[in-house]
Amino acid sequence: PDGSRLAFVSWRDGNAEIYTDDPHTMEFTNLTRNSDWDFSPAWSPDGSKIAFYSDRTLMLRELYVMDADGSNLRRLTDDALPQNTIFASTPAWSPDGKQIAYLVAYDTNVEIVVIDLDTGEPRRLTNNYALDTRLVWLPDGRGMVFMSDRGGYWGVYQMDATGENTRHLATFAADRGTLSLWER
Repeated sequence: PDGSRLAFVSWRDGNAEIYTDDPHTMEFTNLTRNSDWDFSPAWSPDGSKIAFYSDRTLMLRELYVMDADGSNLRRLTDDALPQNTIFASTPAWSPDGKQIAYLVAYDTNVEIVVIDLDTGEPRRLTNNYALDTRLVWLPDGRGMVFMSDRGGYWGVYQMDATGENTRHLATFAADRGTLSLWER
């Protein structure tokens, strides 16, 4: 968050691991060091923690959080994405750092869920027969913007932090690779 370090995924050890890099010294630090895939790191707003997905549990991609140095690893979910789900999106921290929005596969669709880090309680925000992905919180924390293929076309949507008042902002024809432009 302050630009002093980068978090990224590398396969340099034979599988996907979360690393940090100091761009000034070019020192790389492996934070996860395990035989399972770890990916999609997201810094907390204050830079003290990193949320990420991991394949550590049988056939699921679960949401984890750890301190910025790799210590105090904690699994947050037990219902995230099947390993073959391609609609993974970087976990999205709320601006106050108290919640993380993430994706869960329900039947044939992918929905947005938010978890309260104090209580550990998840809350499903979307419930439709579409693929919801690429979510980012609004700077004021009162809602989020996300991508969805509702109506058969990829579009940009906005909703309140409660999952209510969803509104369509734009529709466009693009492949999913283009959607990453909305992550920042």
